[in-house]
Amino acid sequence: MTRRRPLHLLRRTAEQTGQRPPSSDDAAWAESWLTSAEASIFHRMSNADRRHSIAVARRVACHDSSDAVTVAAALLHDAGKAVDDLPVWERIGATCLGGRRARWRRYLDHERIGISFLLEVGARPEVVAILRGTDTRHHIVMAADDA
Repeated sequence: MTRRRPLHLLRRTAEQTGQRPPSSDDAAWAESWLTSAEASIFHRMSNADRRHSIAVARRVACHDSSDAVTVAAALLHDAGKAVDDLPVWERIGATCLGGRRARWRRYLDHERIGISFLLEVGARPEVVAILRGTDTRHHIVMAADDA
């Protein structure tokens, strides 16, 4: 796991406190980039994680080297967090204290879990490669997530 800047963590914590769903415009925009299989995974995510992923994907969409597959990967980069919908305080605990609990270990392993979800439903191989870090576009998604 990479160390995140404190400002980034504070912003993510603030985003997690509200459980409102993404706006209908944001949801439609997100779904326009995803296959139906990928959308099924996107809809498993919490409202807060979907809002965050849309914000990351919008930053990716503005990148010069971006394409539809990279935007889709950005929308799905936190999909594995759906395995345990941890409350904010547990997400903070896992991030700051590490995997002291089984739920926290799964949260910290959300990248691998999300990839397994995507493989199970038949997501595009390019999306999976970006999220695995084996495609050069991986850095675009990670930079947008850290912004």
